[in-house]
Amino acid sequence: MKMLSKALRSLFACALLAGSISALQAQEPVIHQKPIHMRHLNGLVIDRTGISLPYAEVVLLDAKDSHPLASTFADGNGKFAFEDRKRGQHLEIRATLKGFRPVQYEIAITRFGATRIRILLPAAA
Repeated sequence: MKMLSKALRSLFACALLAGSISALQAQEPVIHQKPIHMRHLNGLVIDRTGISLPYAEVVLLDAKDSHPLASTFADGNGKFAFEDRKRGQHLEIRATLKGFRPVQYEIAITRFGATRIRILLPAAA
């Protein structure tokens, strides 16, 4: 009887581990490689229907080595903002929220770029 329960516990642990691994694989970020030209680093986090997603985490990364430069959370309306950066700088911006796939965009700071980015988070599978 003890042997059977040990085997069931091992089987259950393997099933949990497999589920965790597949959940991690489902969370691979959606990476948009075409740079978005921006003047200011602010925007809105939305779902595929255009509804704002409050409290998503938004991280600004160095494009050279992907180390974090700053992070913030979207407010209750899905809006976020970072301090302006020098023109010519290349960055990455990544947004995450539980229940959605992470998304990453390349950003180029330019004089005549957009003033706001809309980050679309697709639902997790």
